[in-house]
Amino acid sequence: MGMIGLAMMLAAQTSDPVSISTVTGGIIASECSKRDDLSLDTCVSYILGVADTLQLDGKTCHGQSEAWTLQTVTIVRRYIAANPEQWDTSPAFLIREALMKSFPCPRAKYQKR
Repeated sequence: MGMIGLAMMLAAQTSDPVSISTVTGGIIASECSKRDDLSLDTCVSYILGVADTLQLDGKTCHGQSEAWTLQTVTIVRRYIAANPEQWDTSPAFLIREALMKSFPCPRAKYQKR
């Protein structure tokens, strides 16, 4: 069995969400501490990728504008910086936690999906 087959078999055996990225919360924390603007760097790109996915899946609800983008990135940067005990986890989990708390959807939105 090849490495891909083994990876698929192991992934199928778990019901918990997993991240296949080798990027850790610590790496993103380091990247996010370098700037505080919306320059499209590793930090902002990662945050917005996860934020877009959550928004498209109906897990978060907020508007679309540069102000919302800045607010999203700022909230996540602060959350990551305030939770160093979670830096060994996937940054996607940190970002999801921050955004689902900050931009919850009305209950009816979840029921439609």
